[in-house]
Amino acid sequence: MHEVQPQPRDSGLTLYELLIALVVLGLVLTLASSAIGFARRSVESVRPNQTAERAEYVSAYLRELLSSARSTLKPTDDEVLRLAFVGEPDRLEFVSPSPAPSVTPGLYRVIVEMSSEGLVLQYRLDRSSRADFESVSLMAELQNAAFEYGVLNESGDWSWKEDWKHQRALPNALSLRLEFLESSPDEAMTVFIPISSARPSAGRATGDG
Repeated sequence: MHEVQPQPRDSGLTLYELLIALVVLGLVLTLASSAIGFARRSVESVRPNQTAERAEYVSAYLRELLSSARSTLKPTDDEVLRLAFVGEPDRLEFVSPSPAPSVTPGLYRVIVEMSSEGLVLQYRLDRSSRADFESVSLMAELQNAAFEYGVLNESGDWSWKEDWKHQRALPNALSLRLEFLESSPDEAMTVFIPISSARPSAGRATGDG
């Protein structure tokens, strides 16, 4: 009589084991997807906060400089005395005391403008026409920065201009609109910067040329 030899077990997975493996794999993928989504949301929430904080810092720094801007008159090429304050949509130039505590005390010519490197501040001693400008990056993650110049009328209303050239006095305030990289124009940030030293040198500040 022949002995019945046990059949060797197939090395493959049974249906039950396969179902368990699929369930475990689904759980792992679900957890991984949740973790990735949480990390992405965290990064996206931190980036705007950091950008907003930087914008507030830049605003406070410019507010401090402009609060002591001087109504200095400078001769131009045609030997006419003009106010040493020039405002353009993407460029601002004025005279103010030391822009940093580590520099030589005195009046400085300060330029703030939008460049390929973002919003940049340049400065040099006002009387050192041959000296090179020192440069400081204020904010790099920008695709655009635009200035507007405001006058507070006697009625208490604001009048805004895109430029401020050769006026009789400093503007009463300026607004700075910041458009960030990887953001839509609707997400731009506008900061209001008063100029407390805006005092007319002749007549009332009207914003007329």
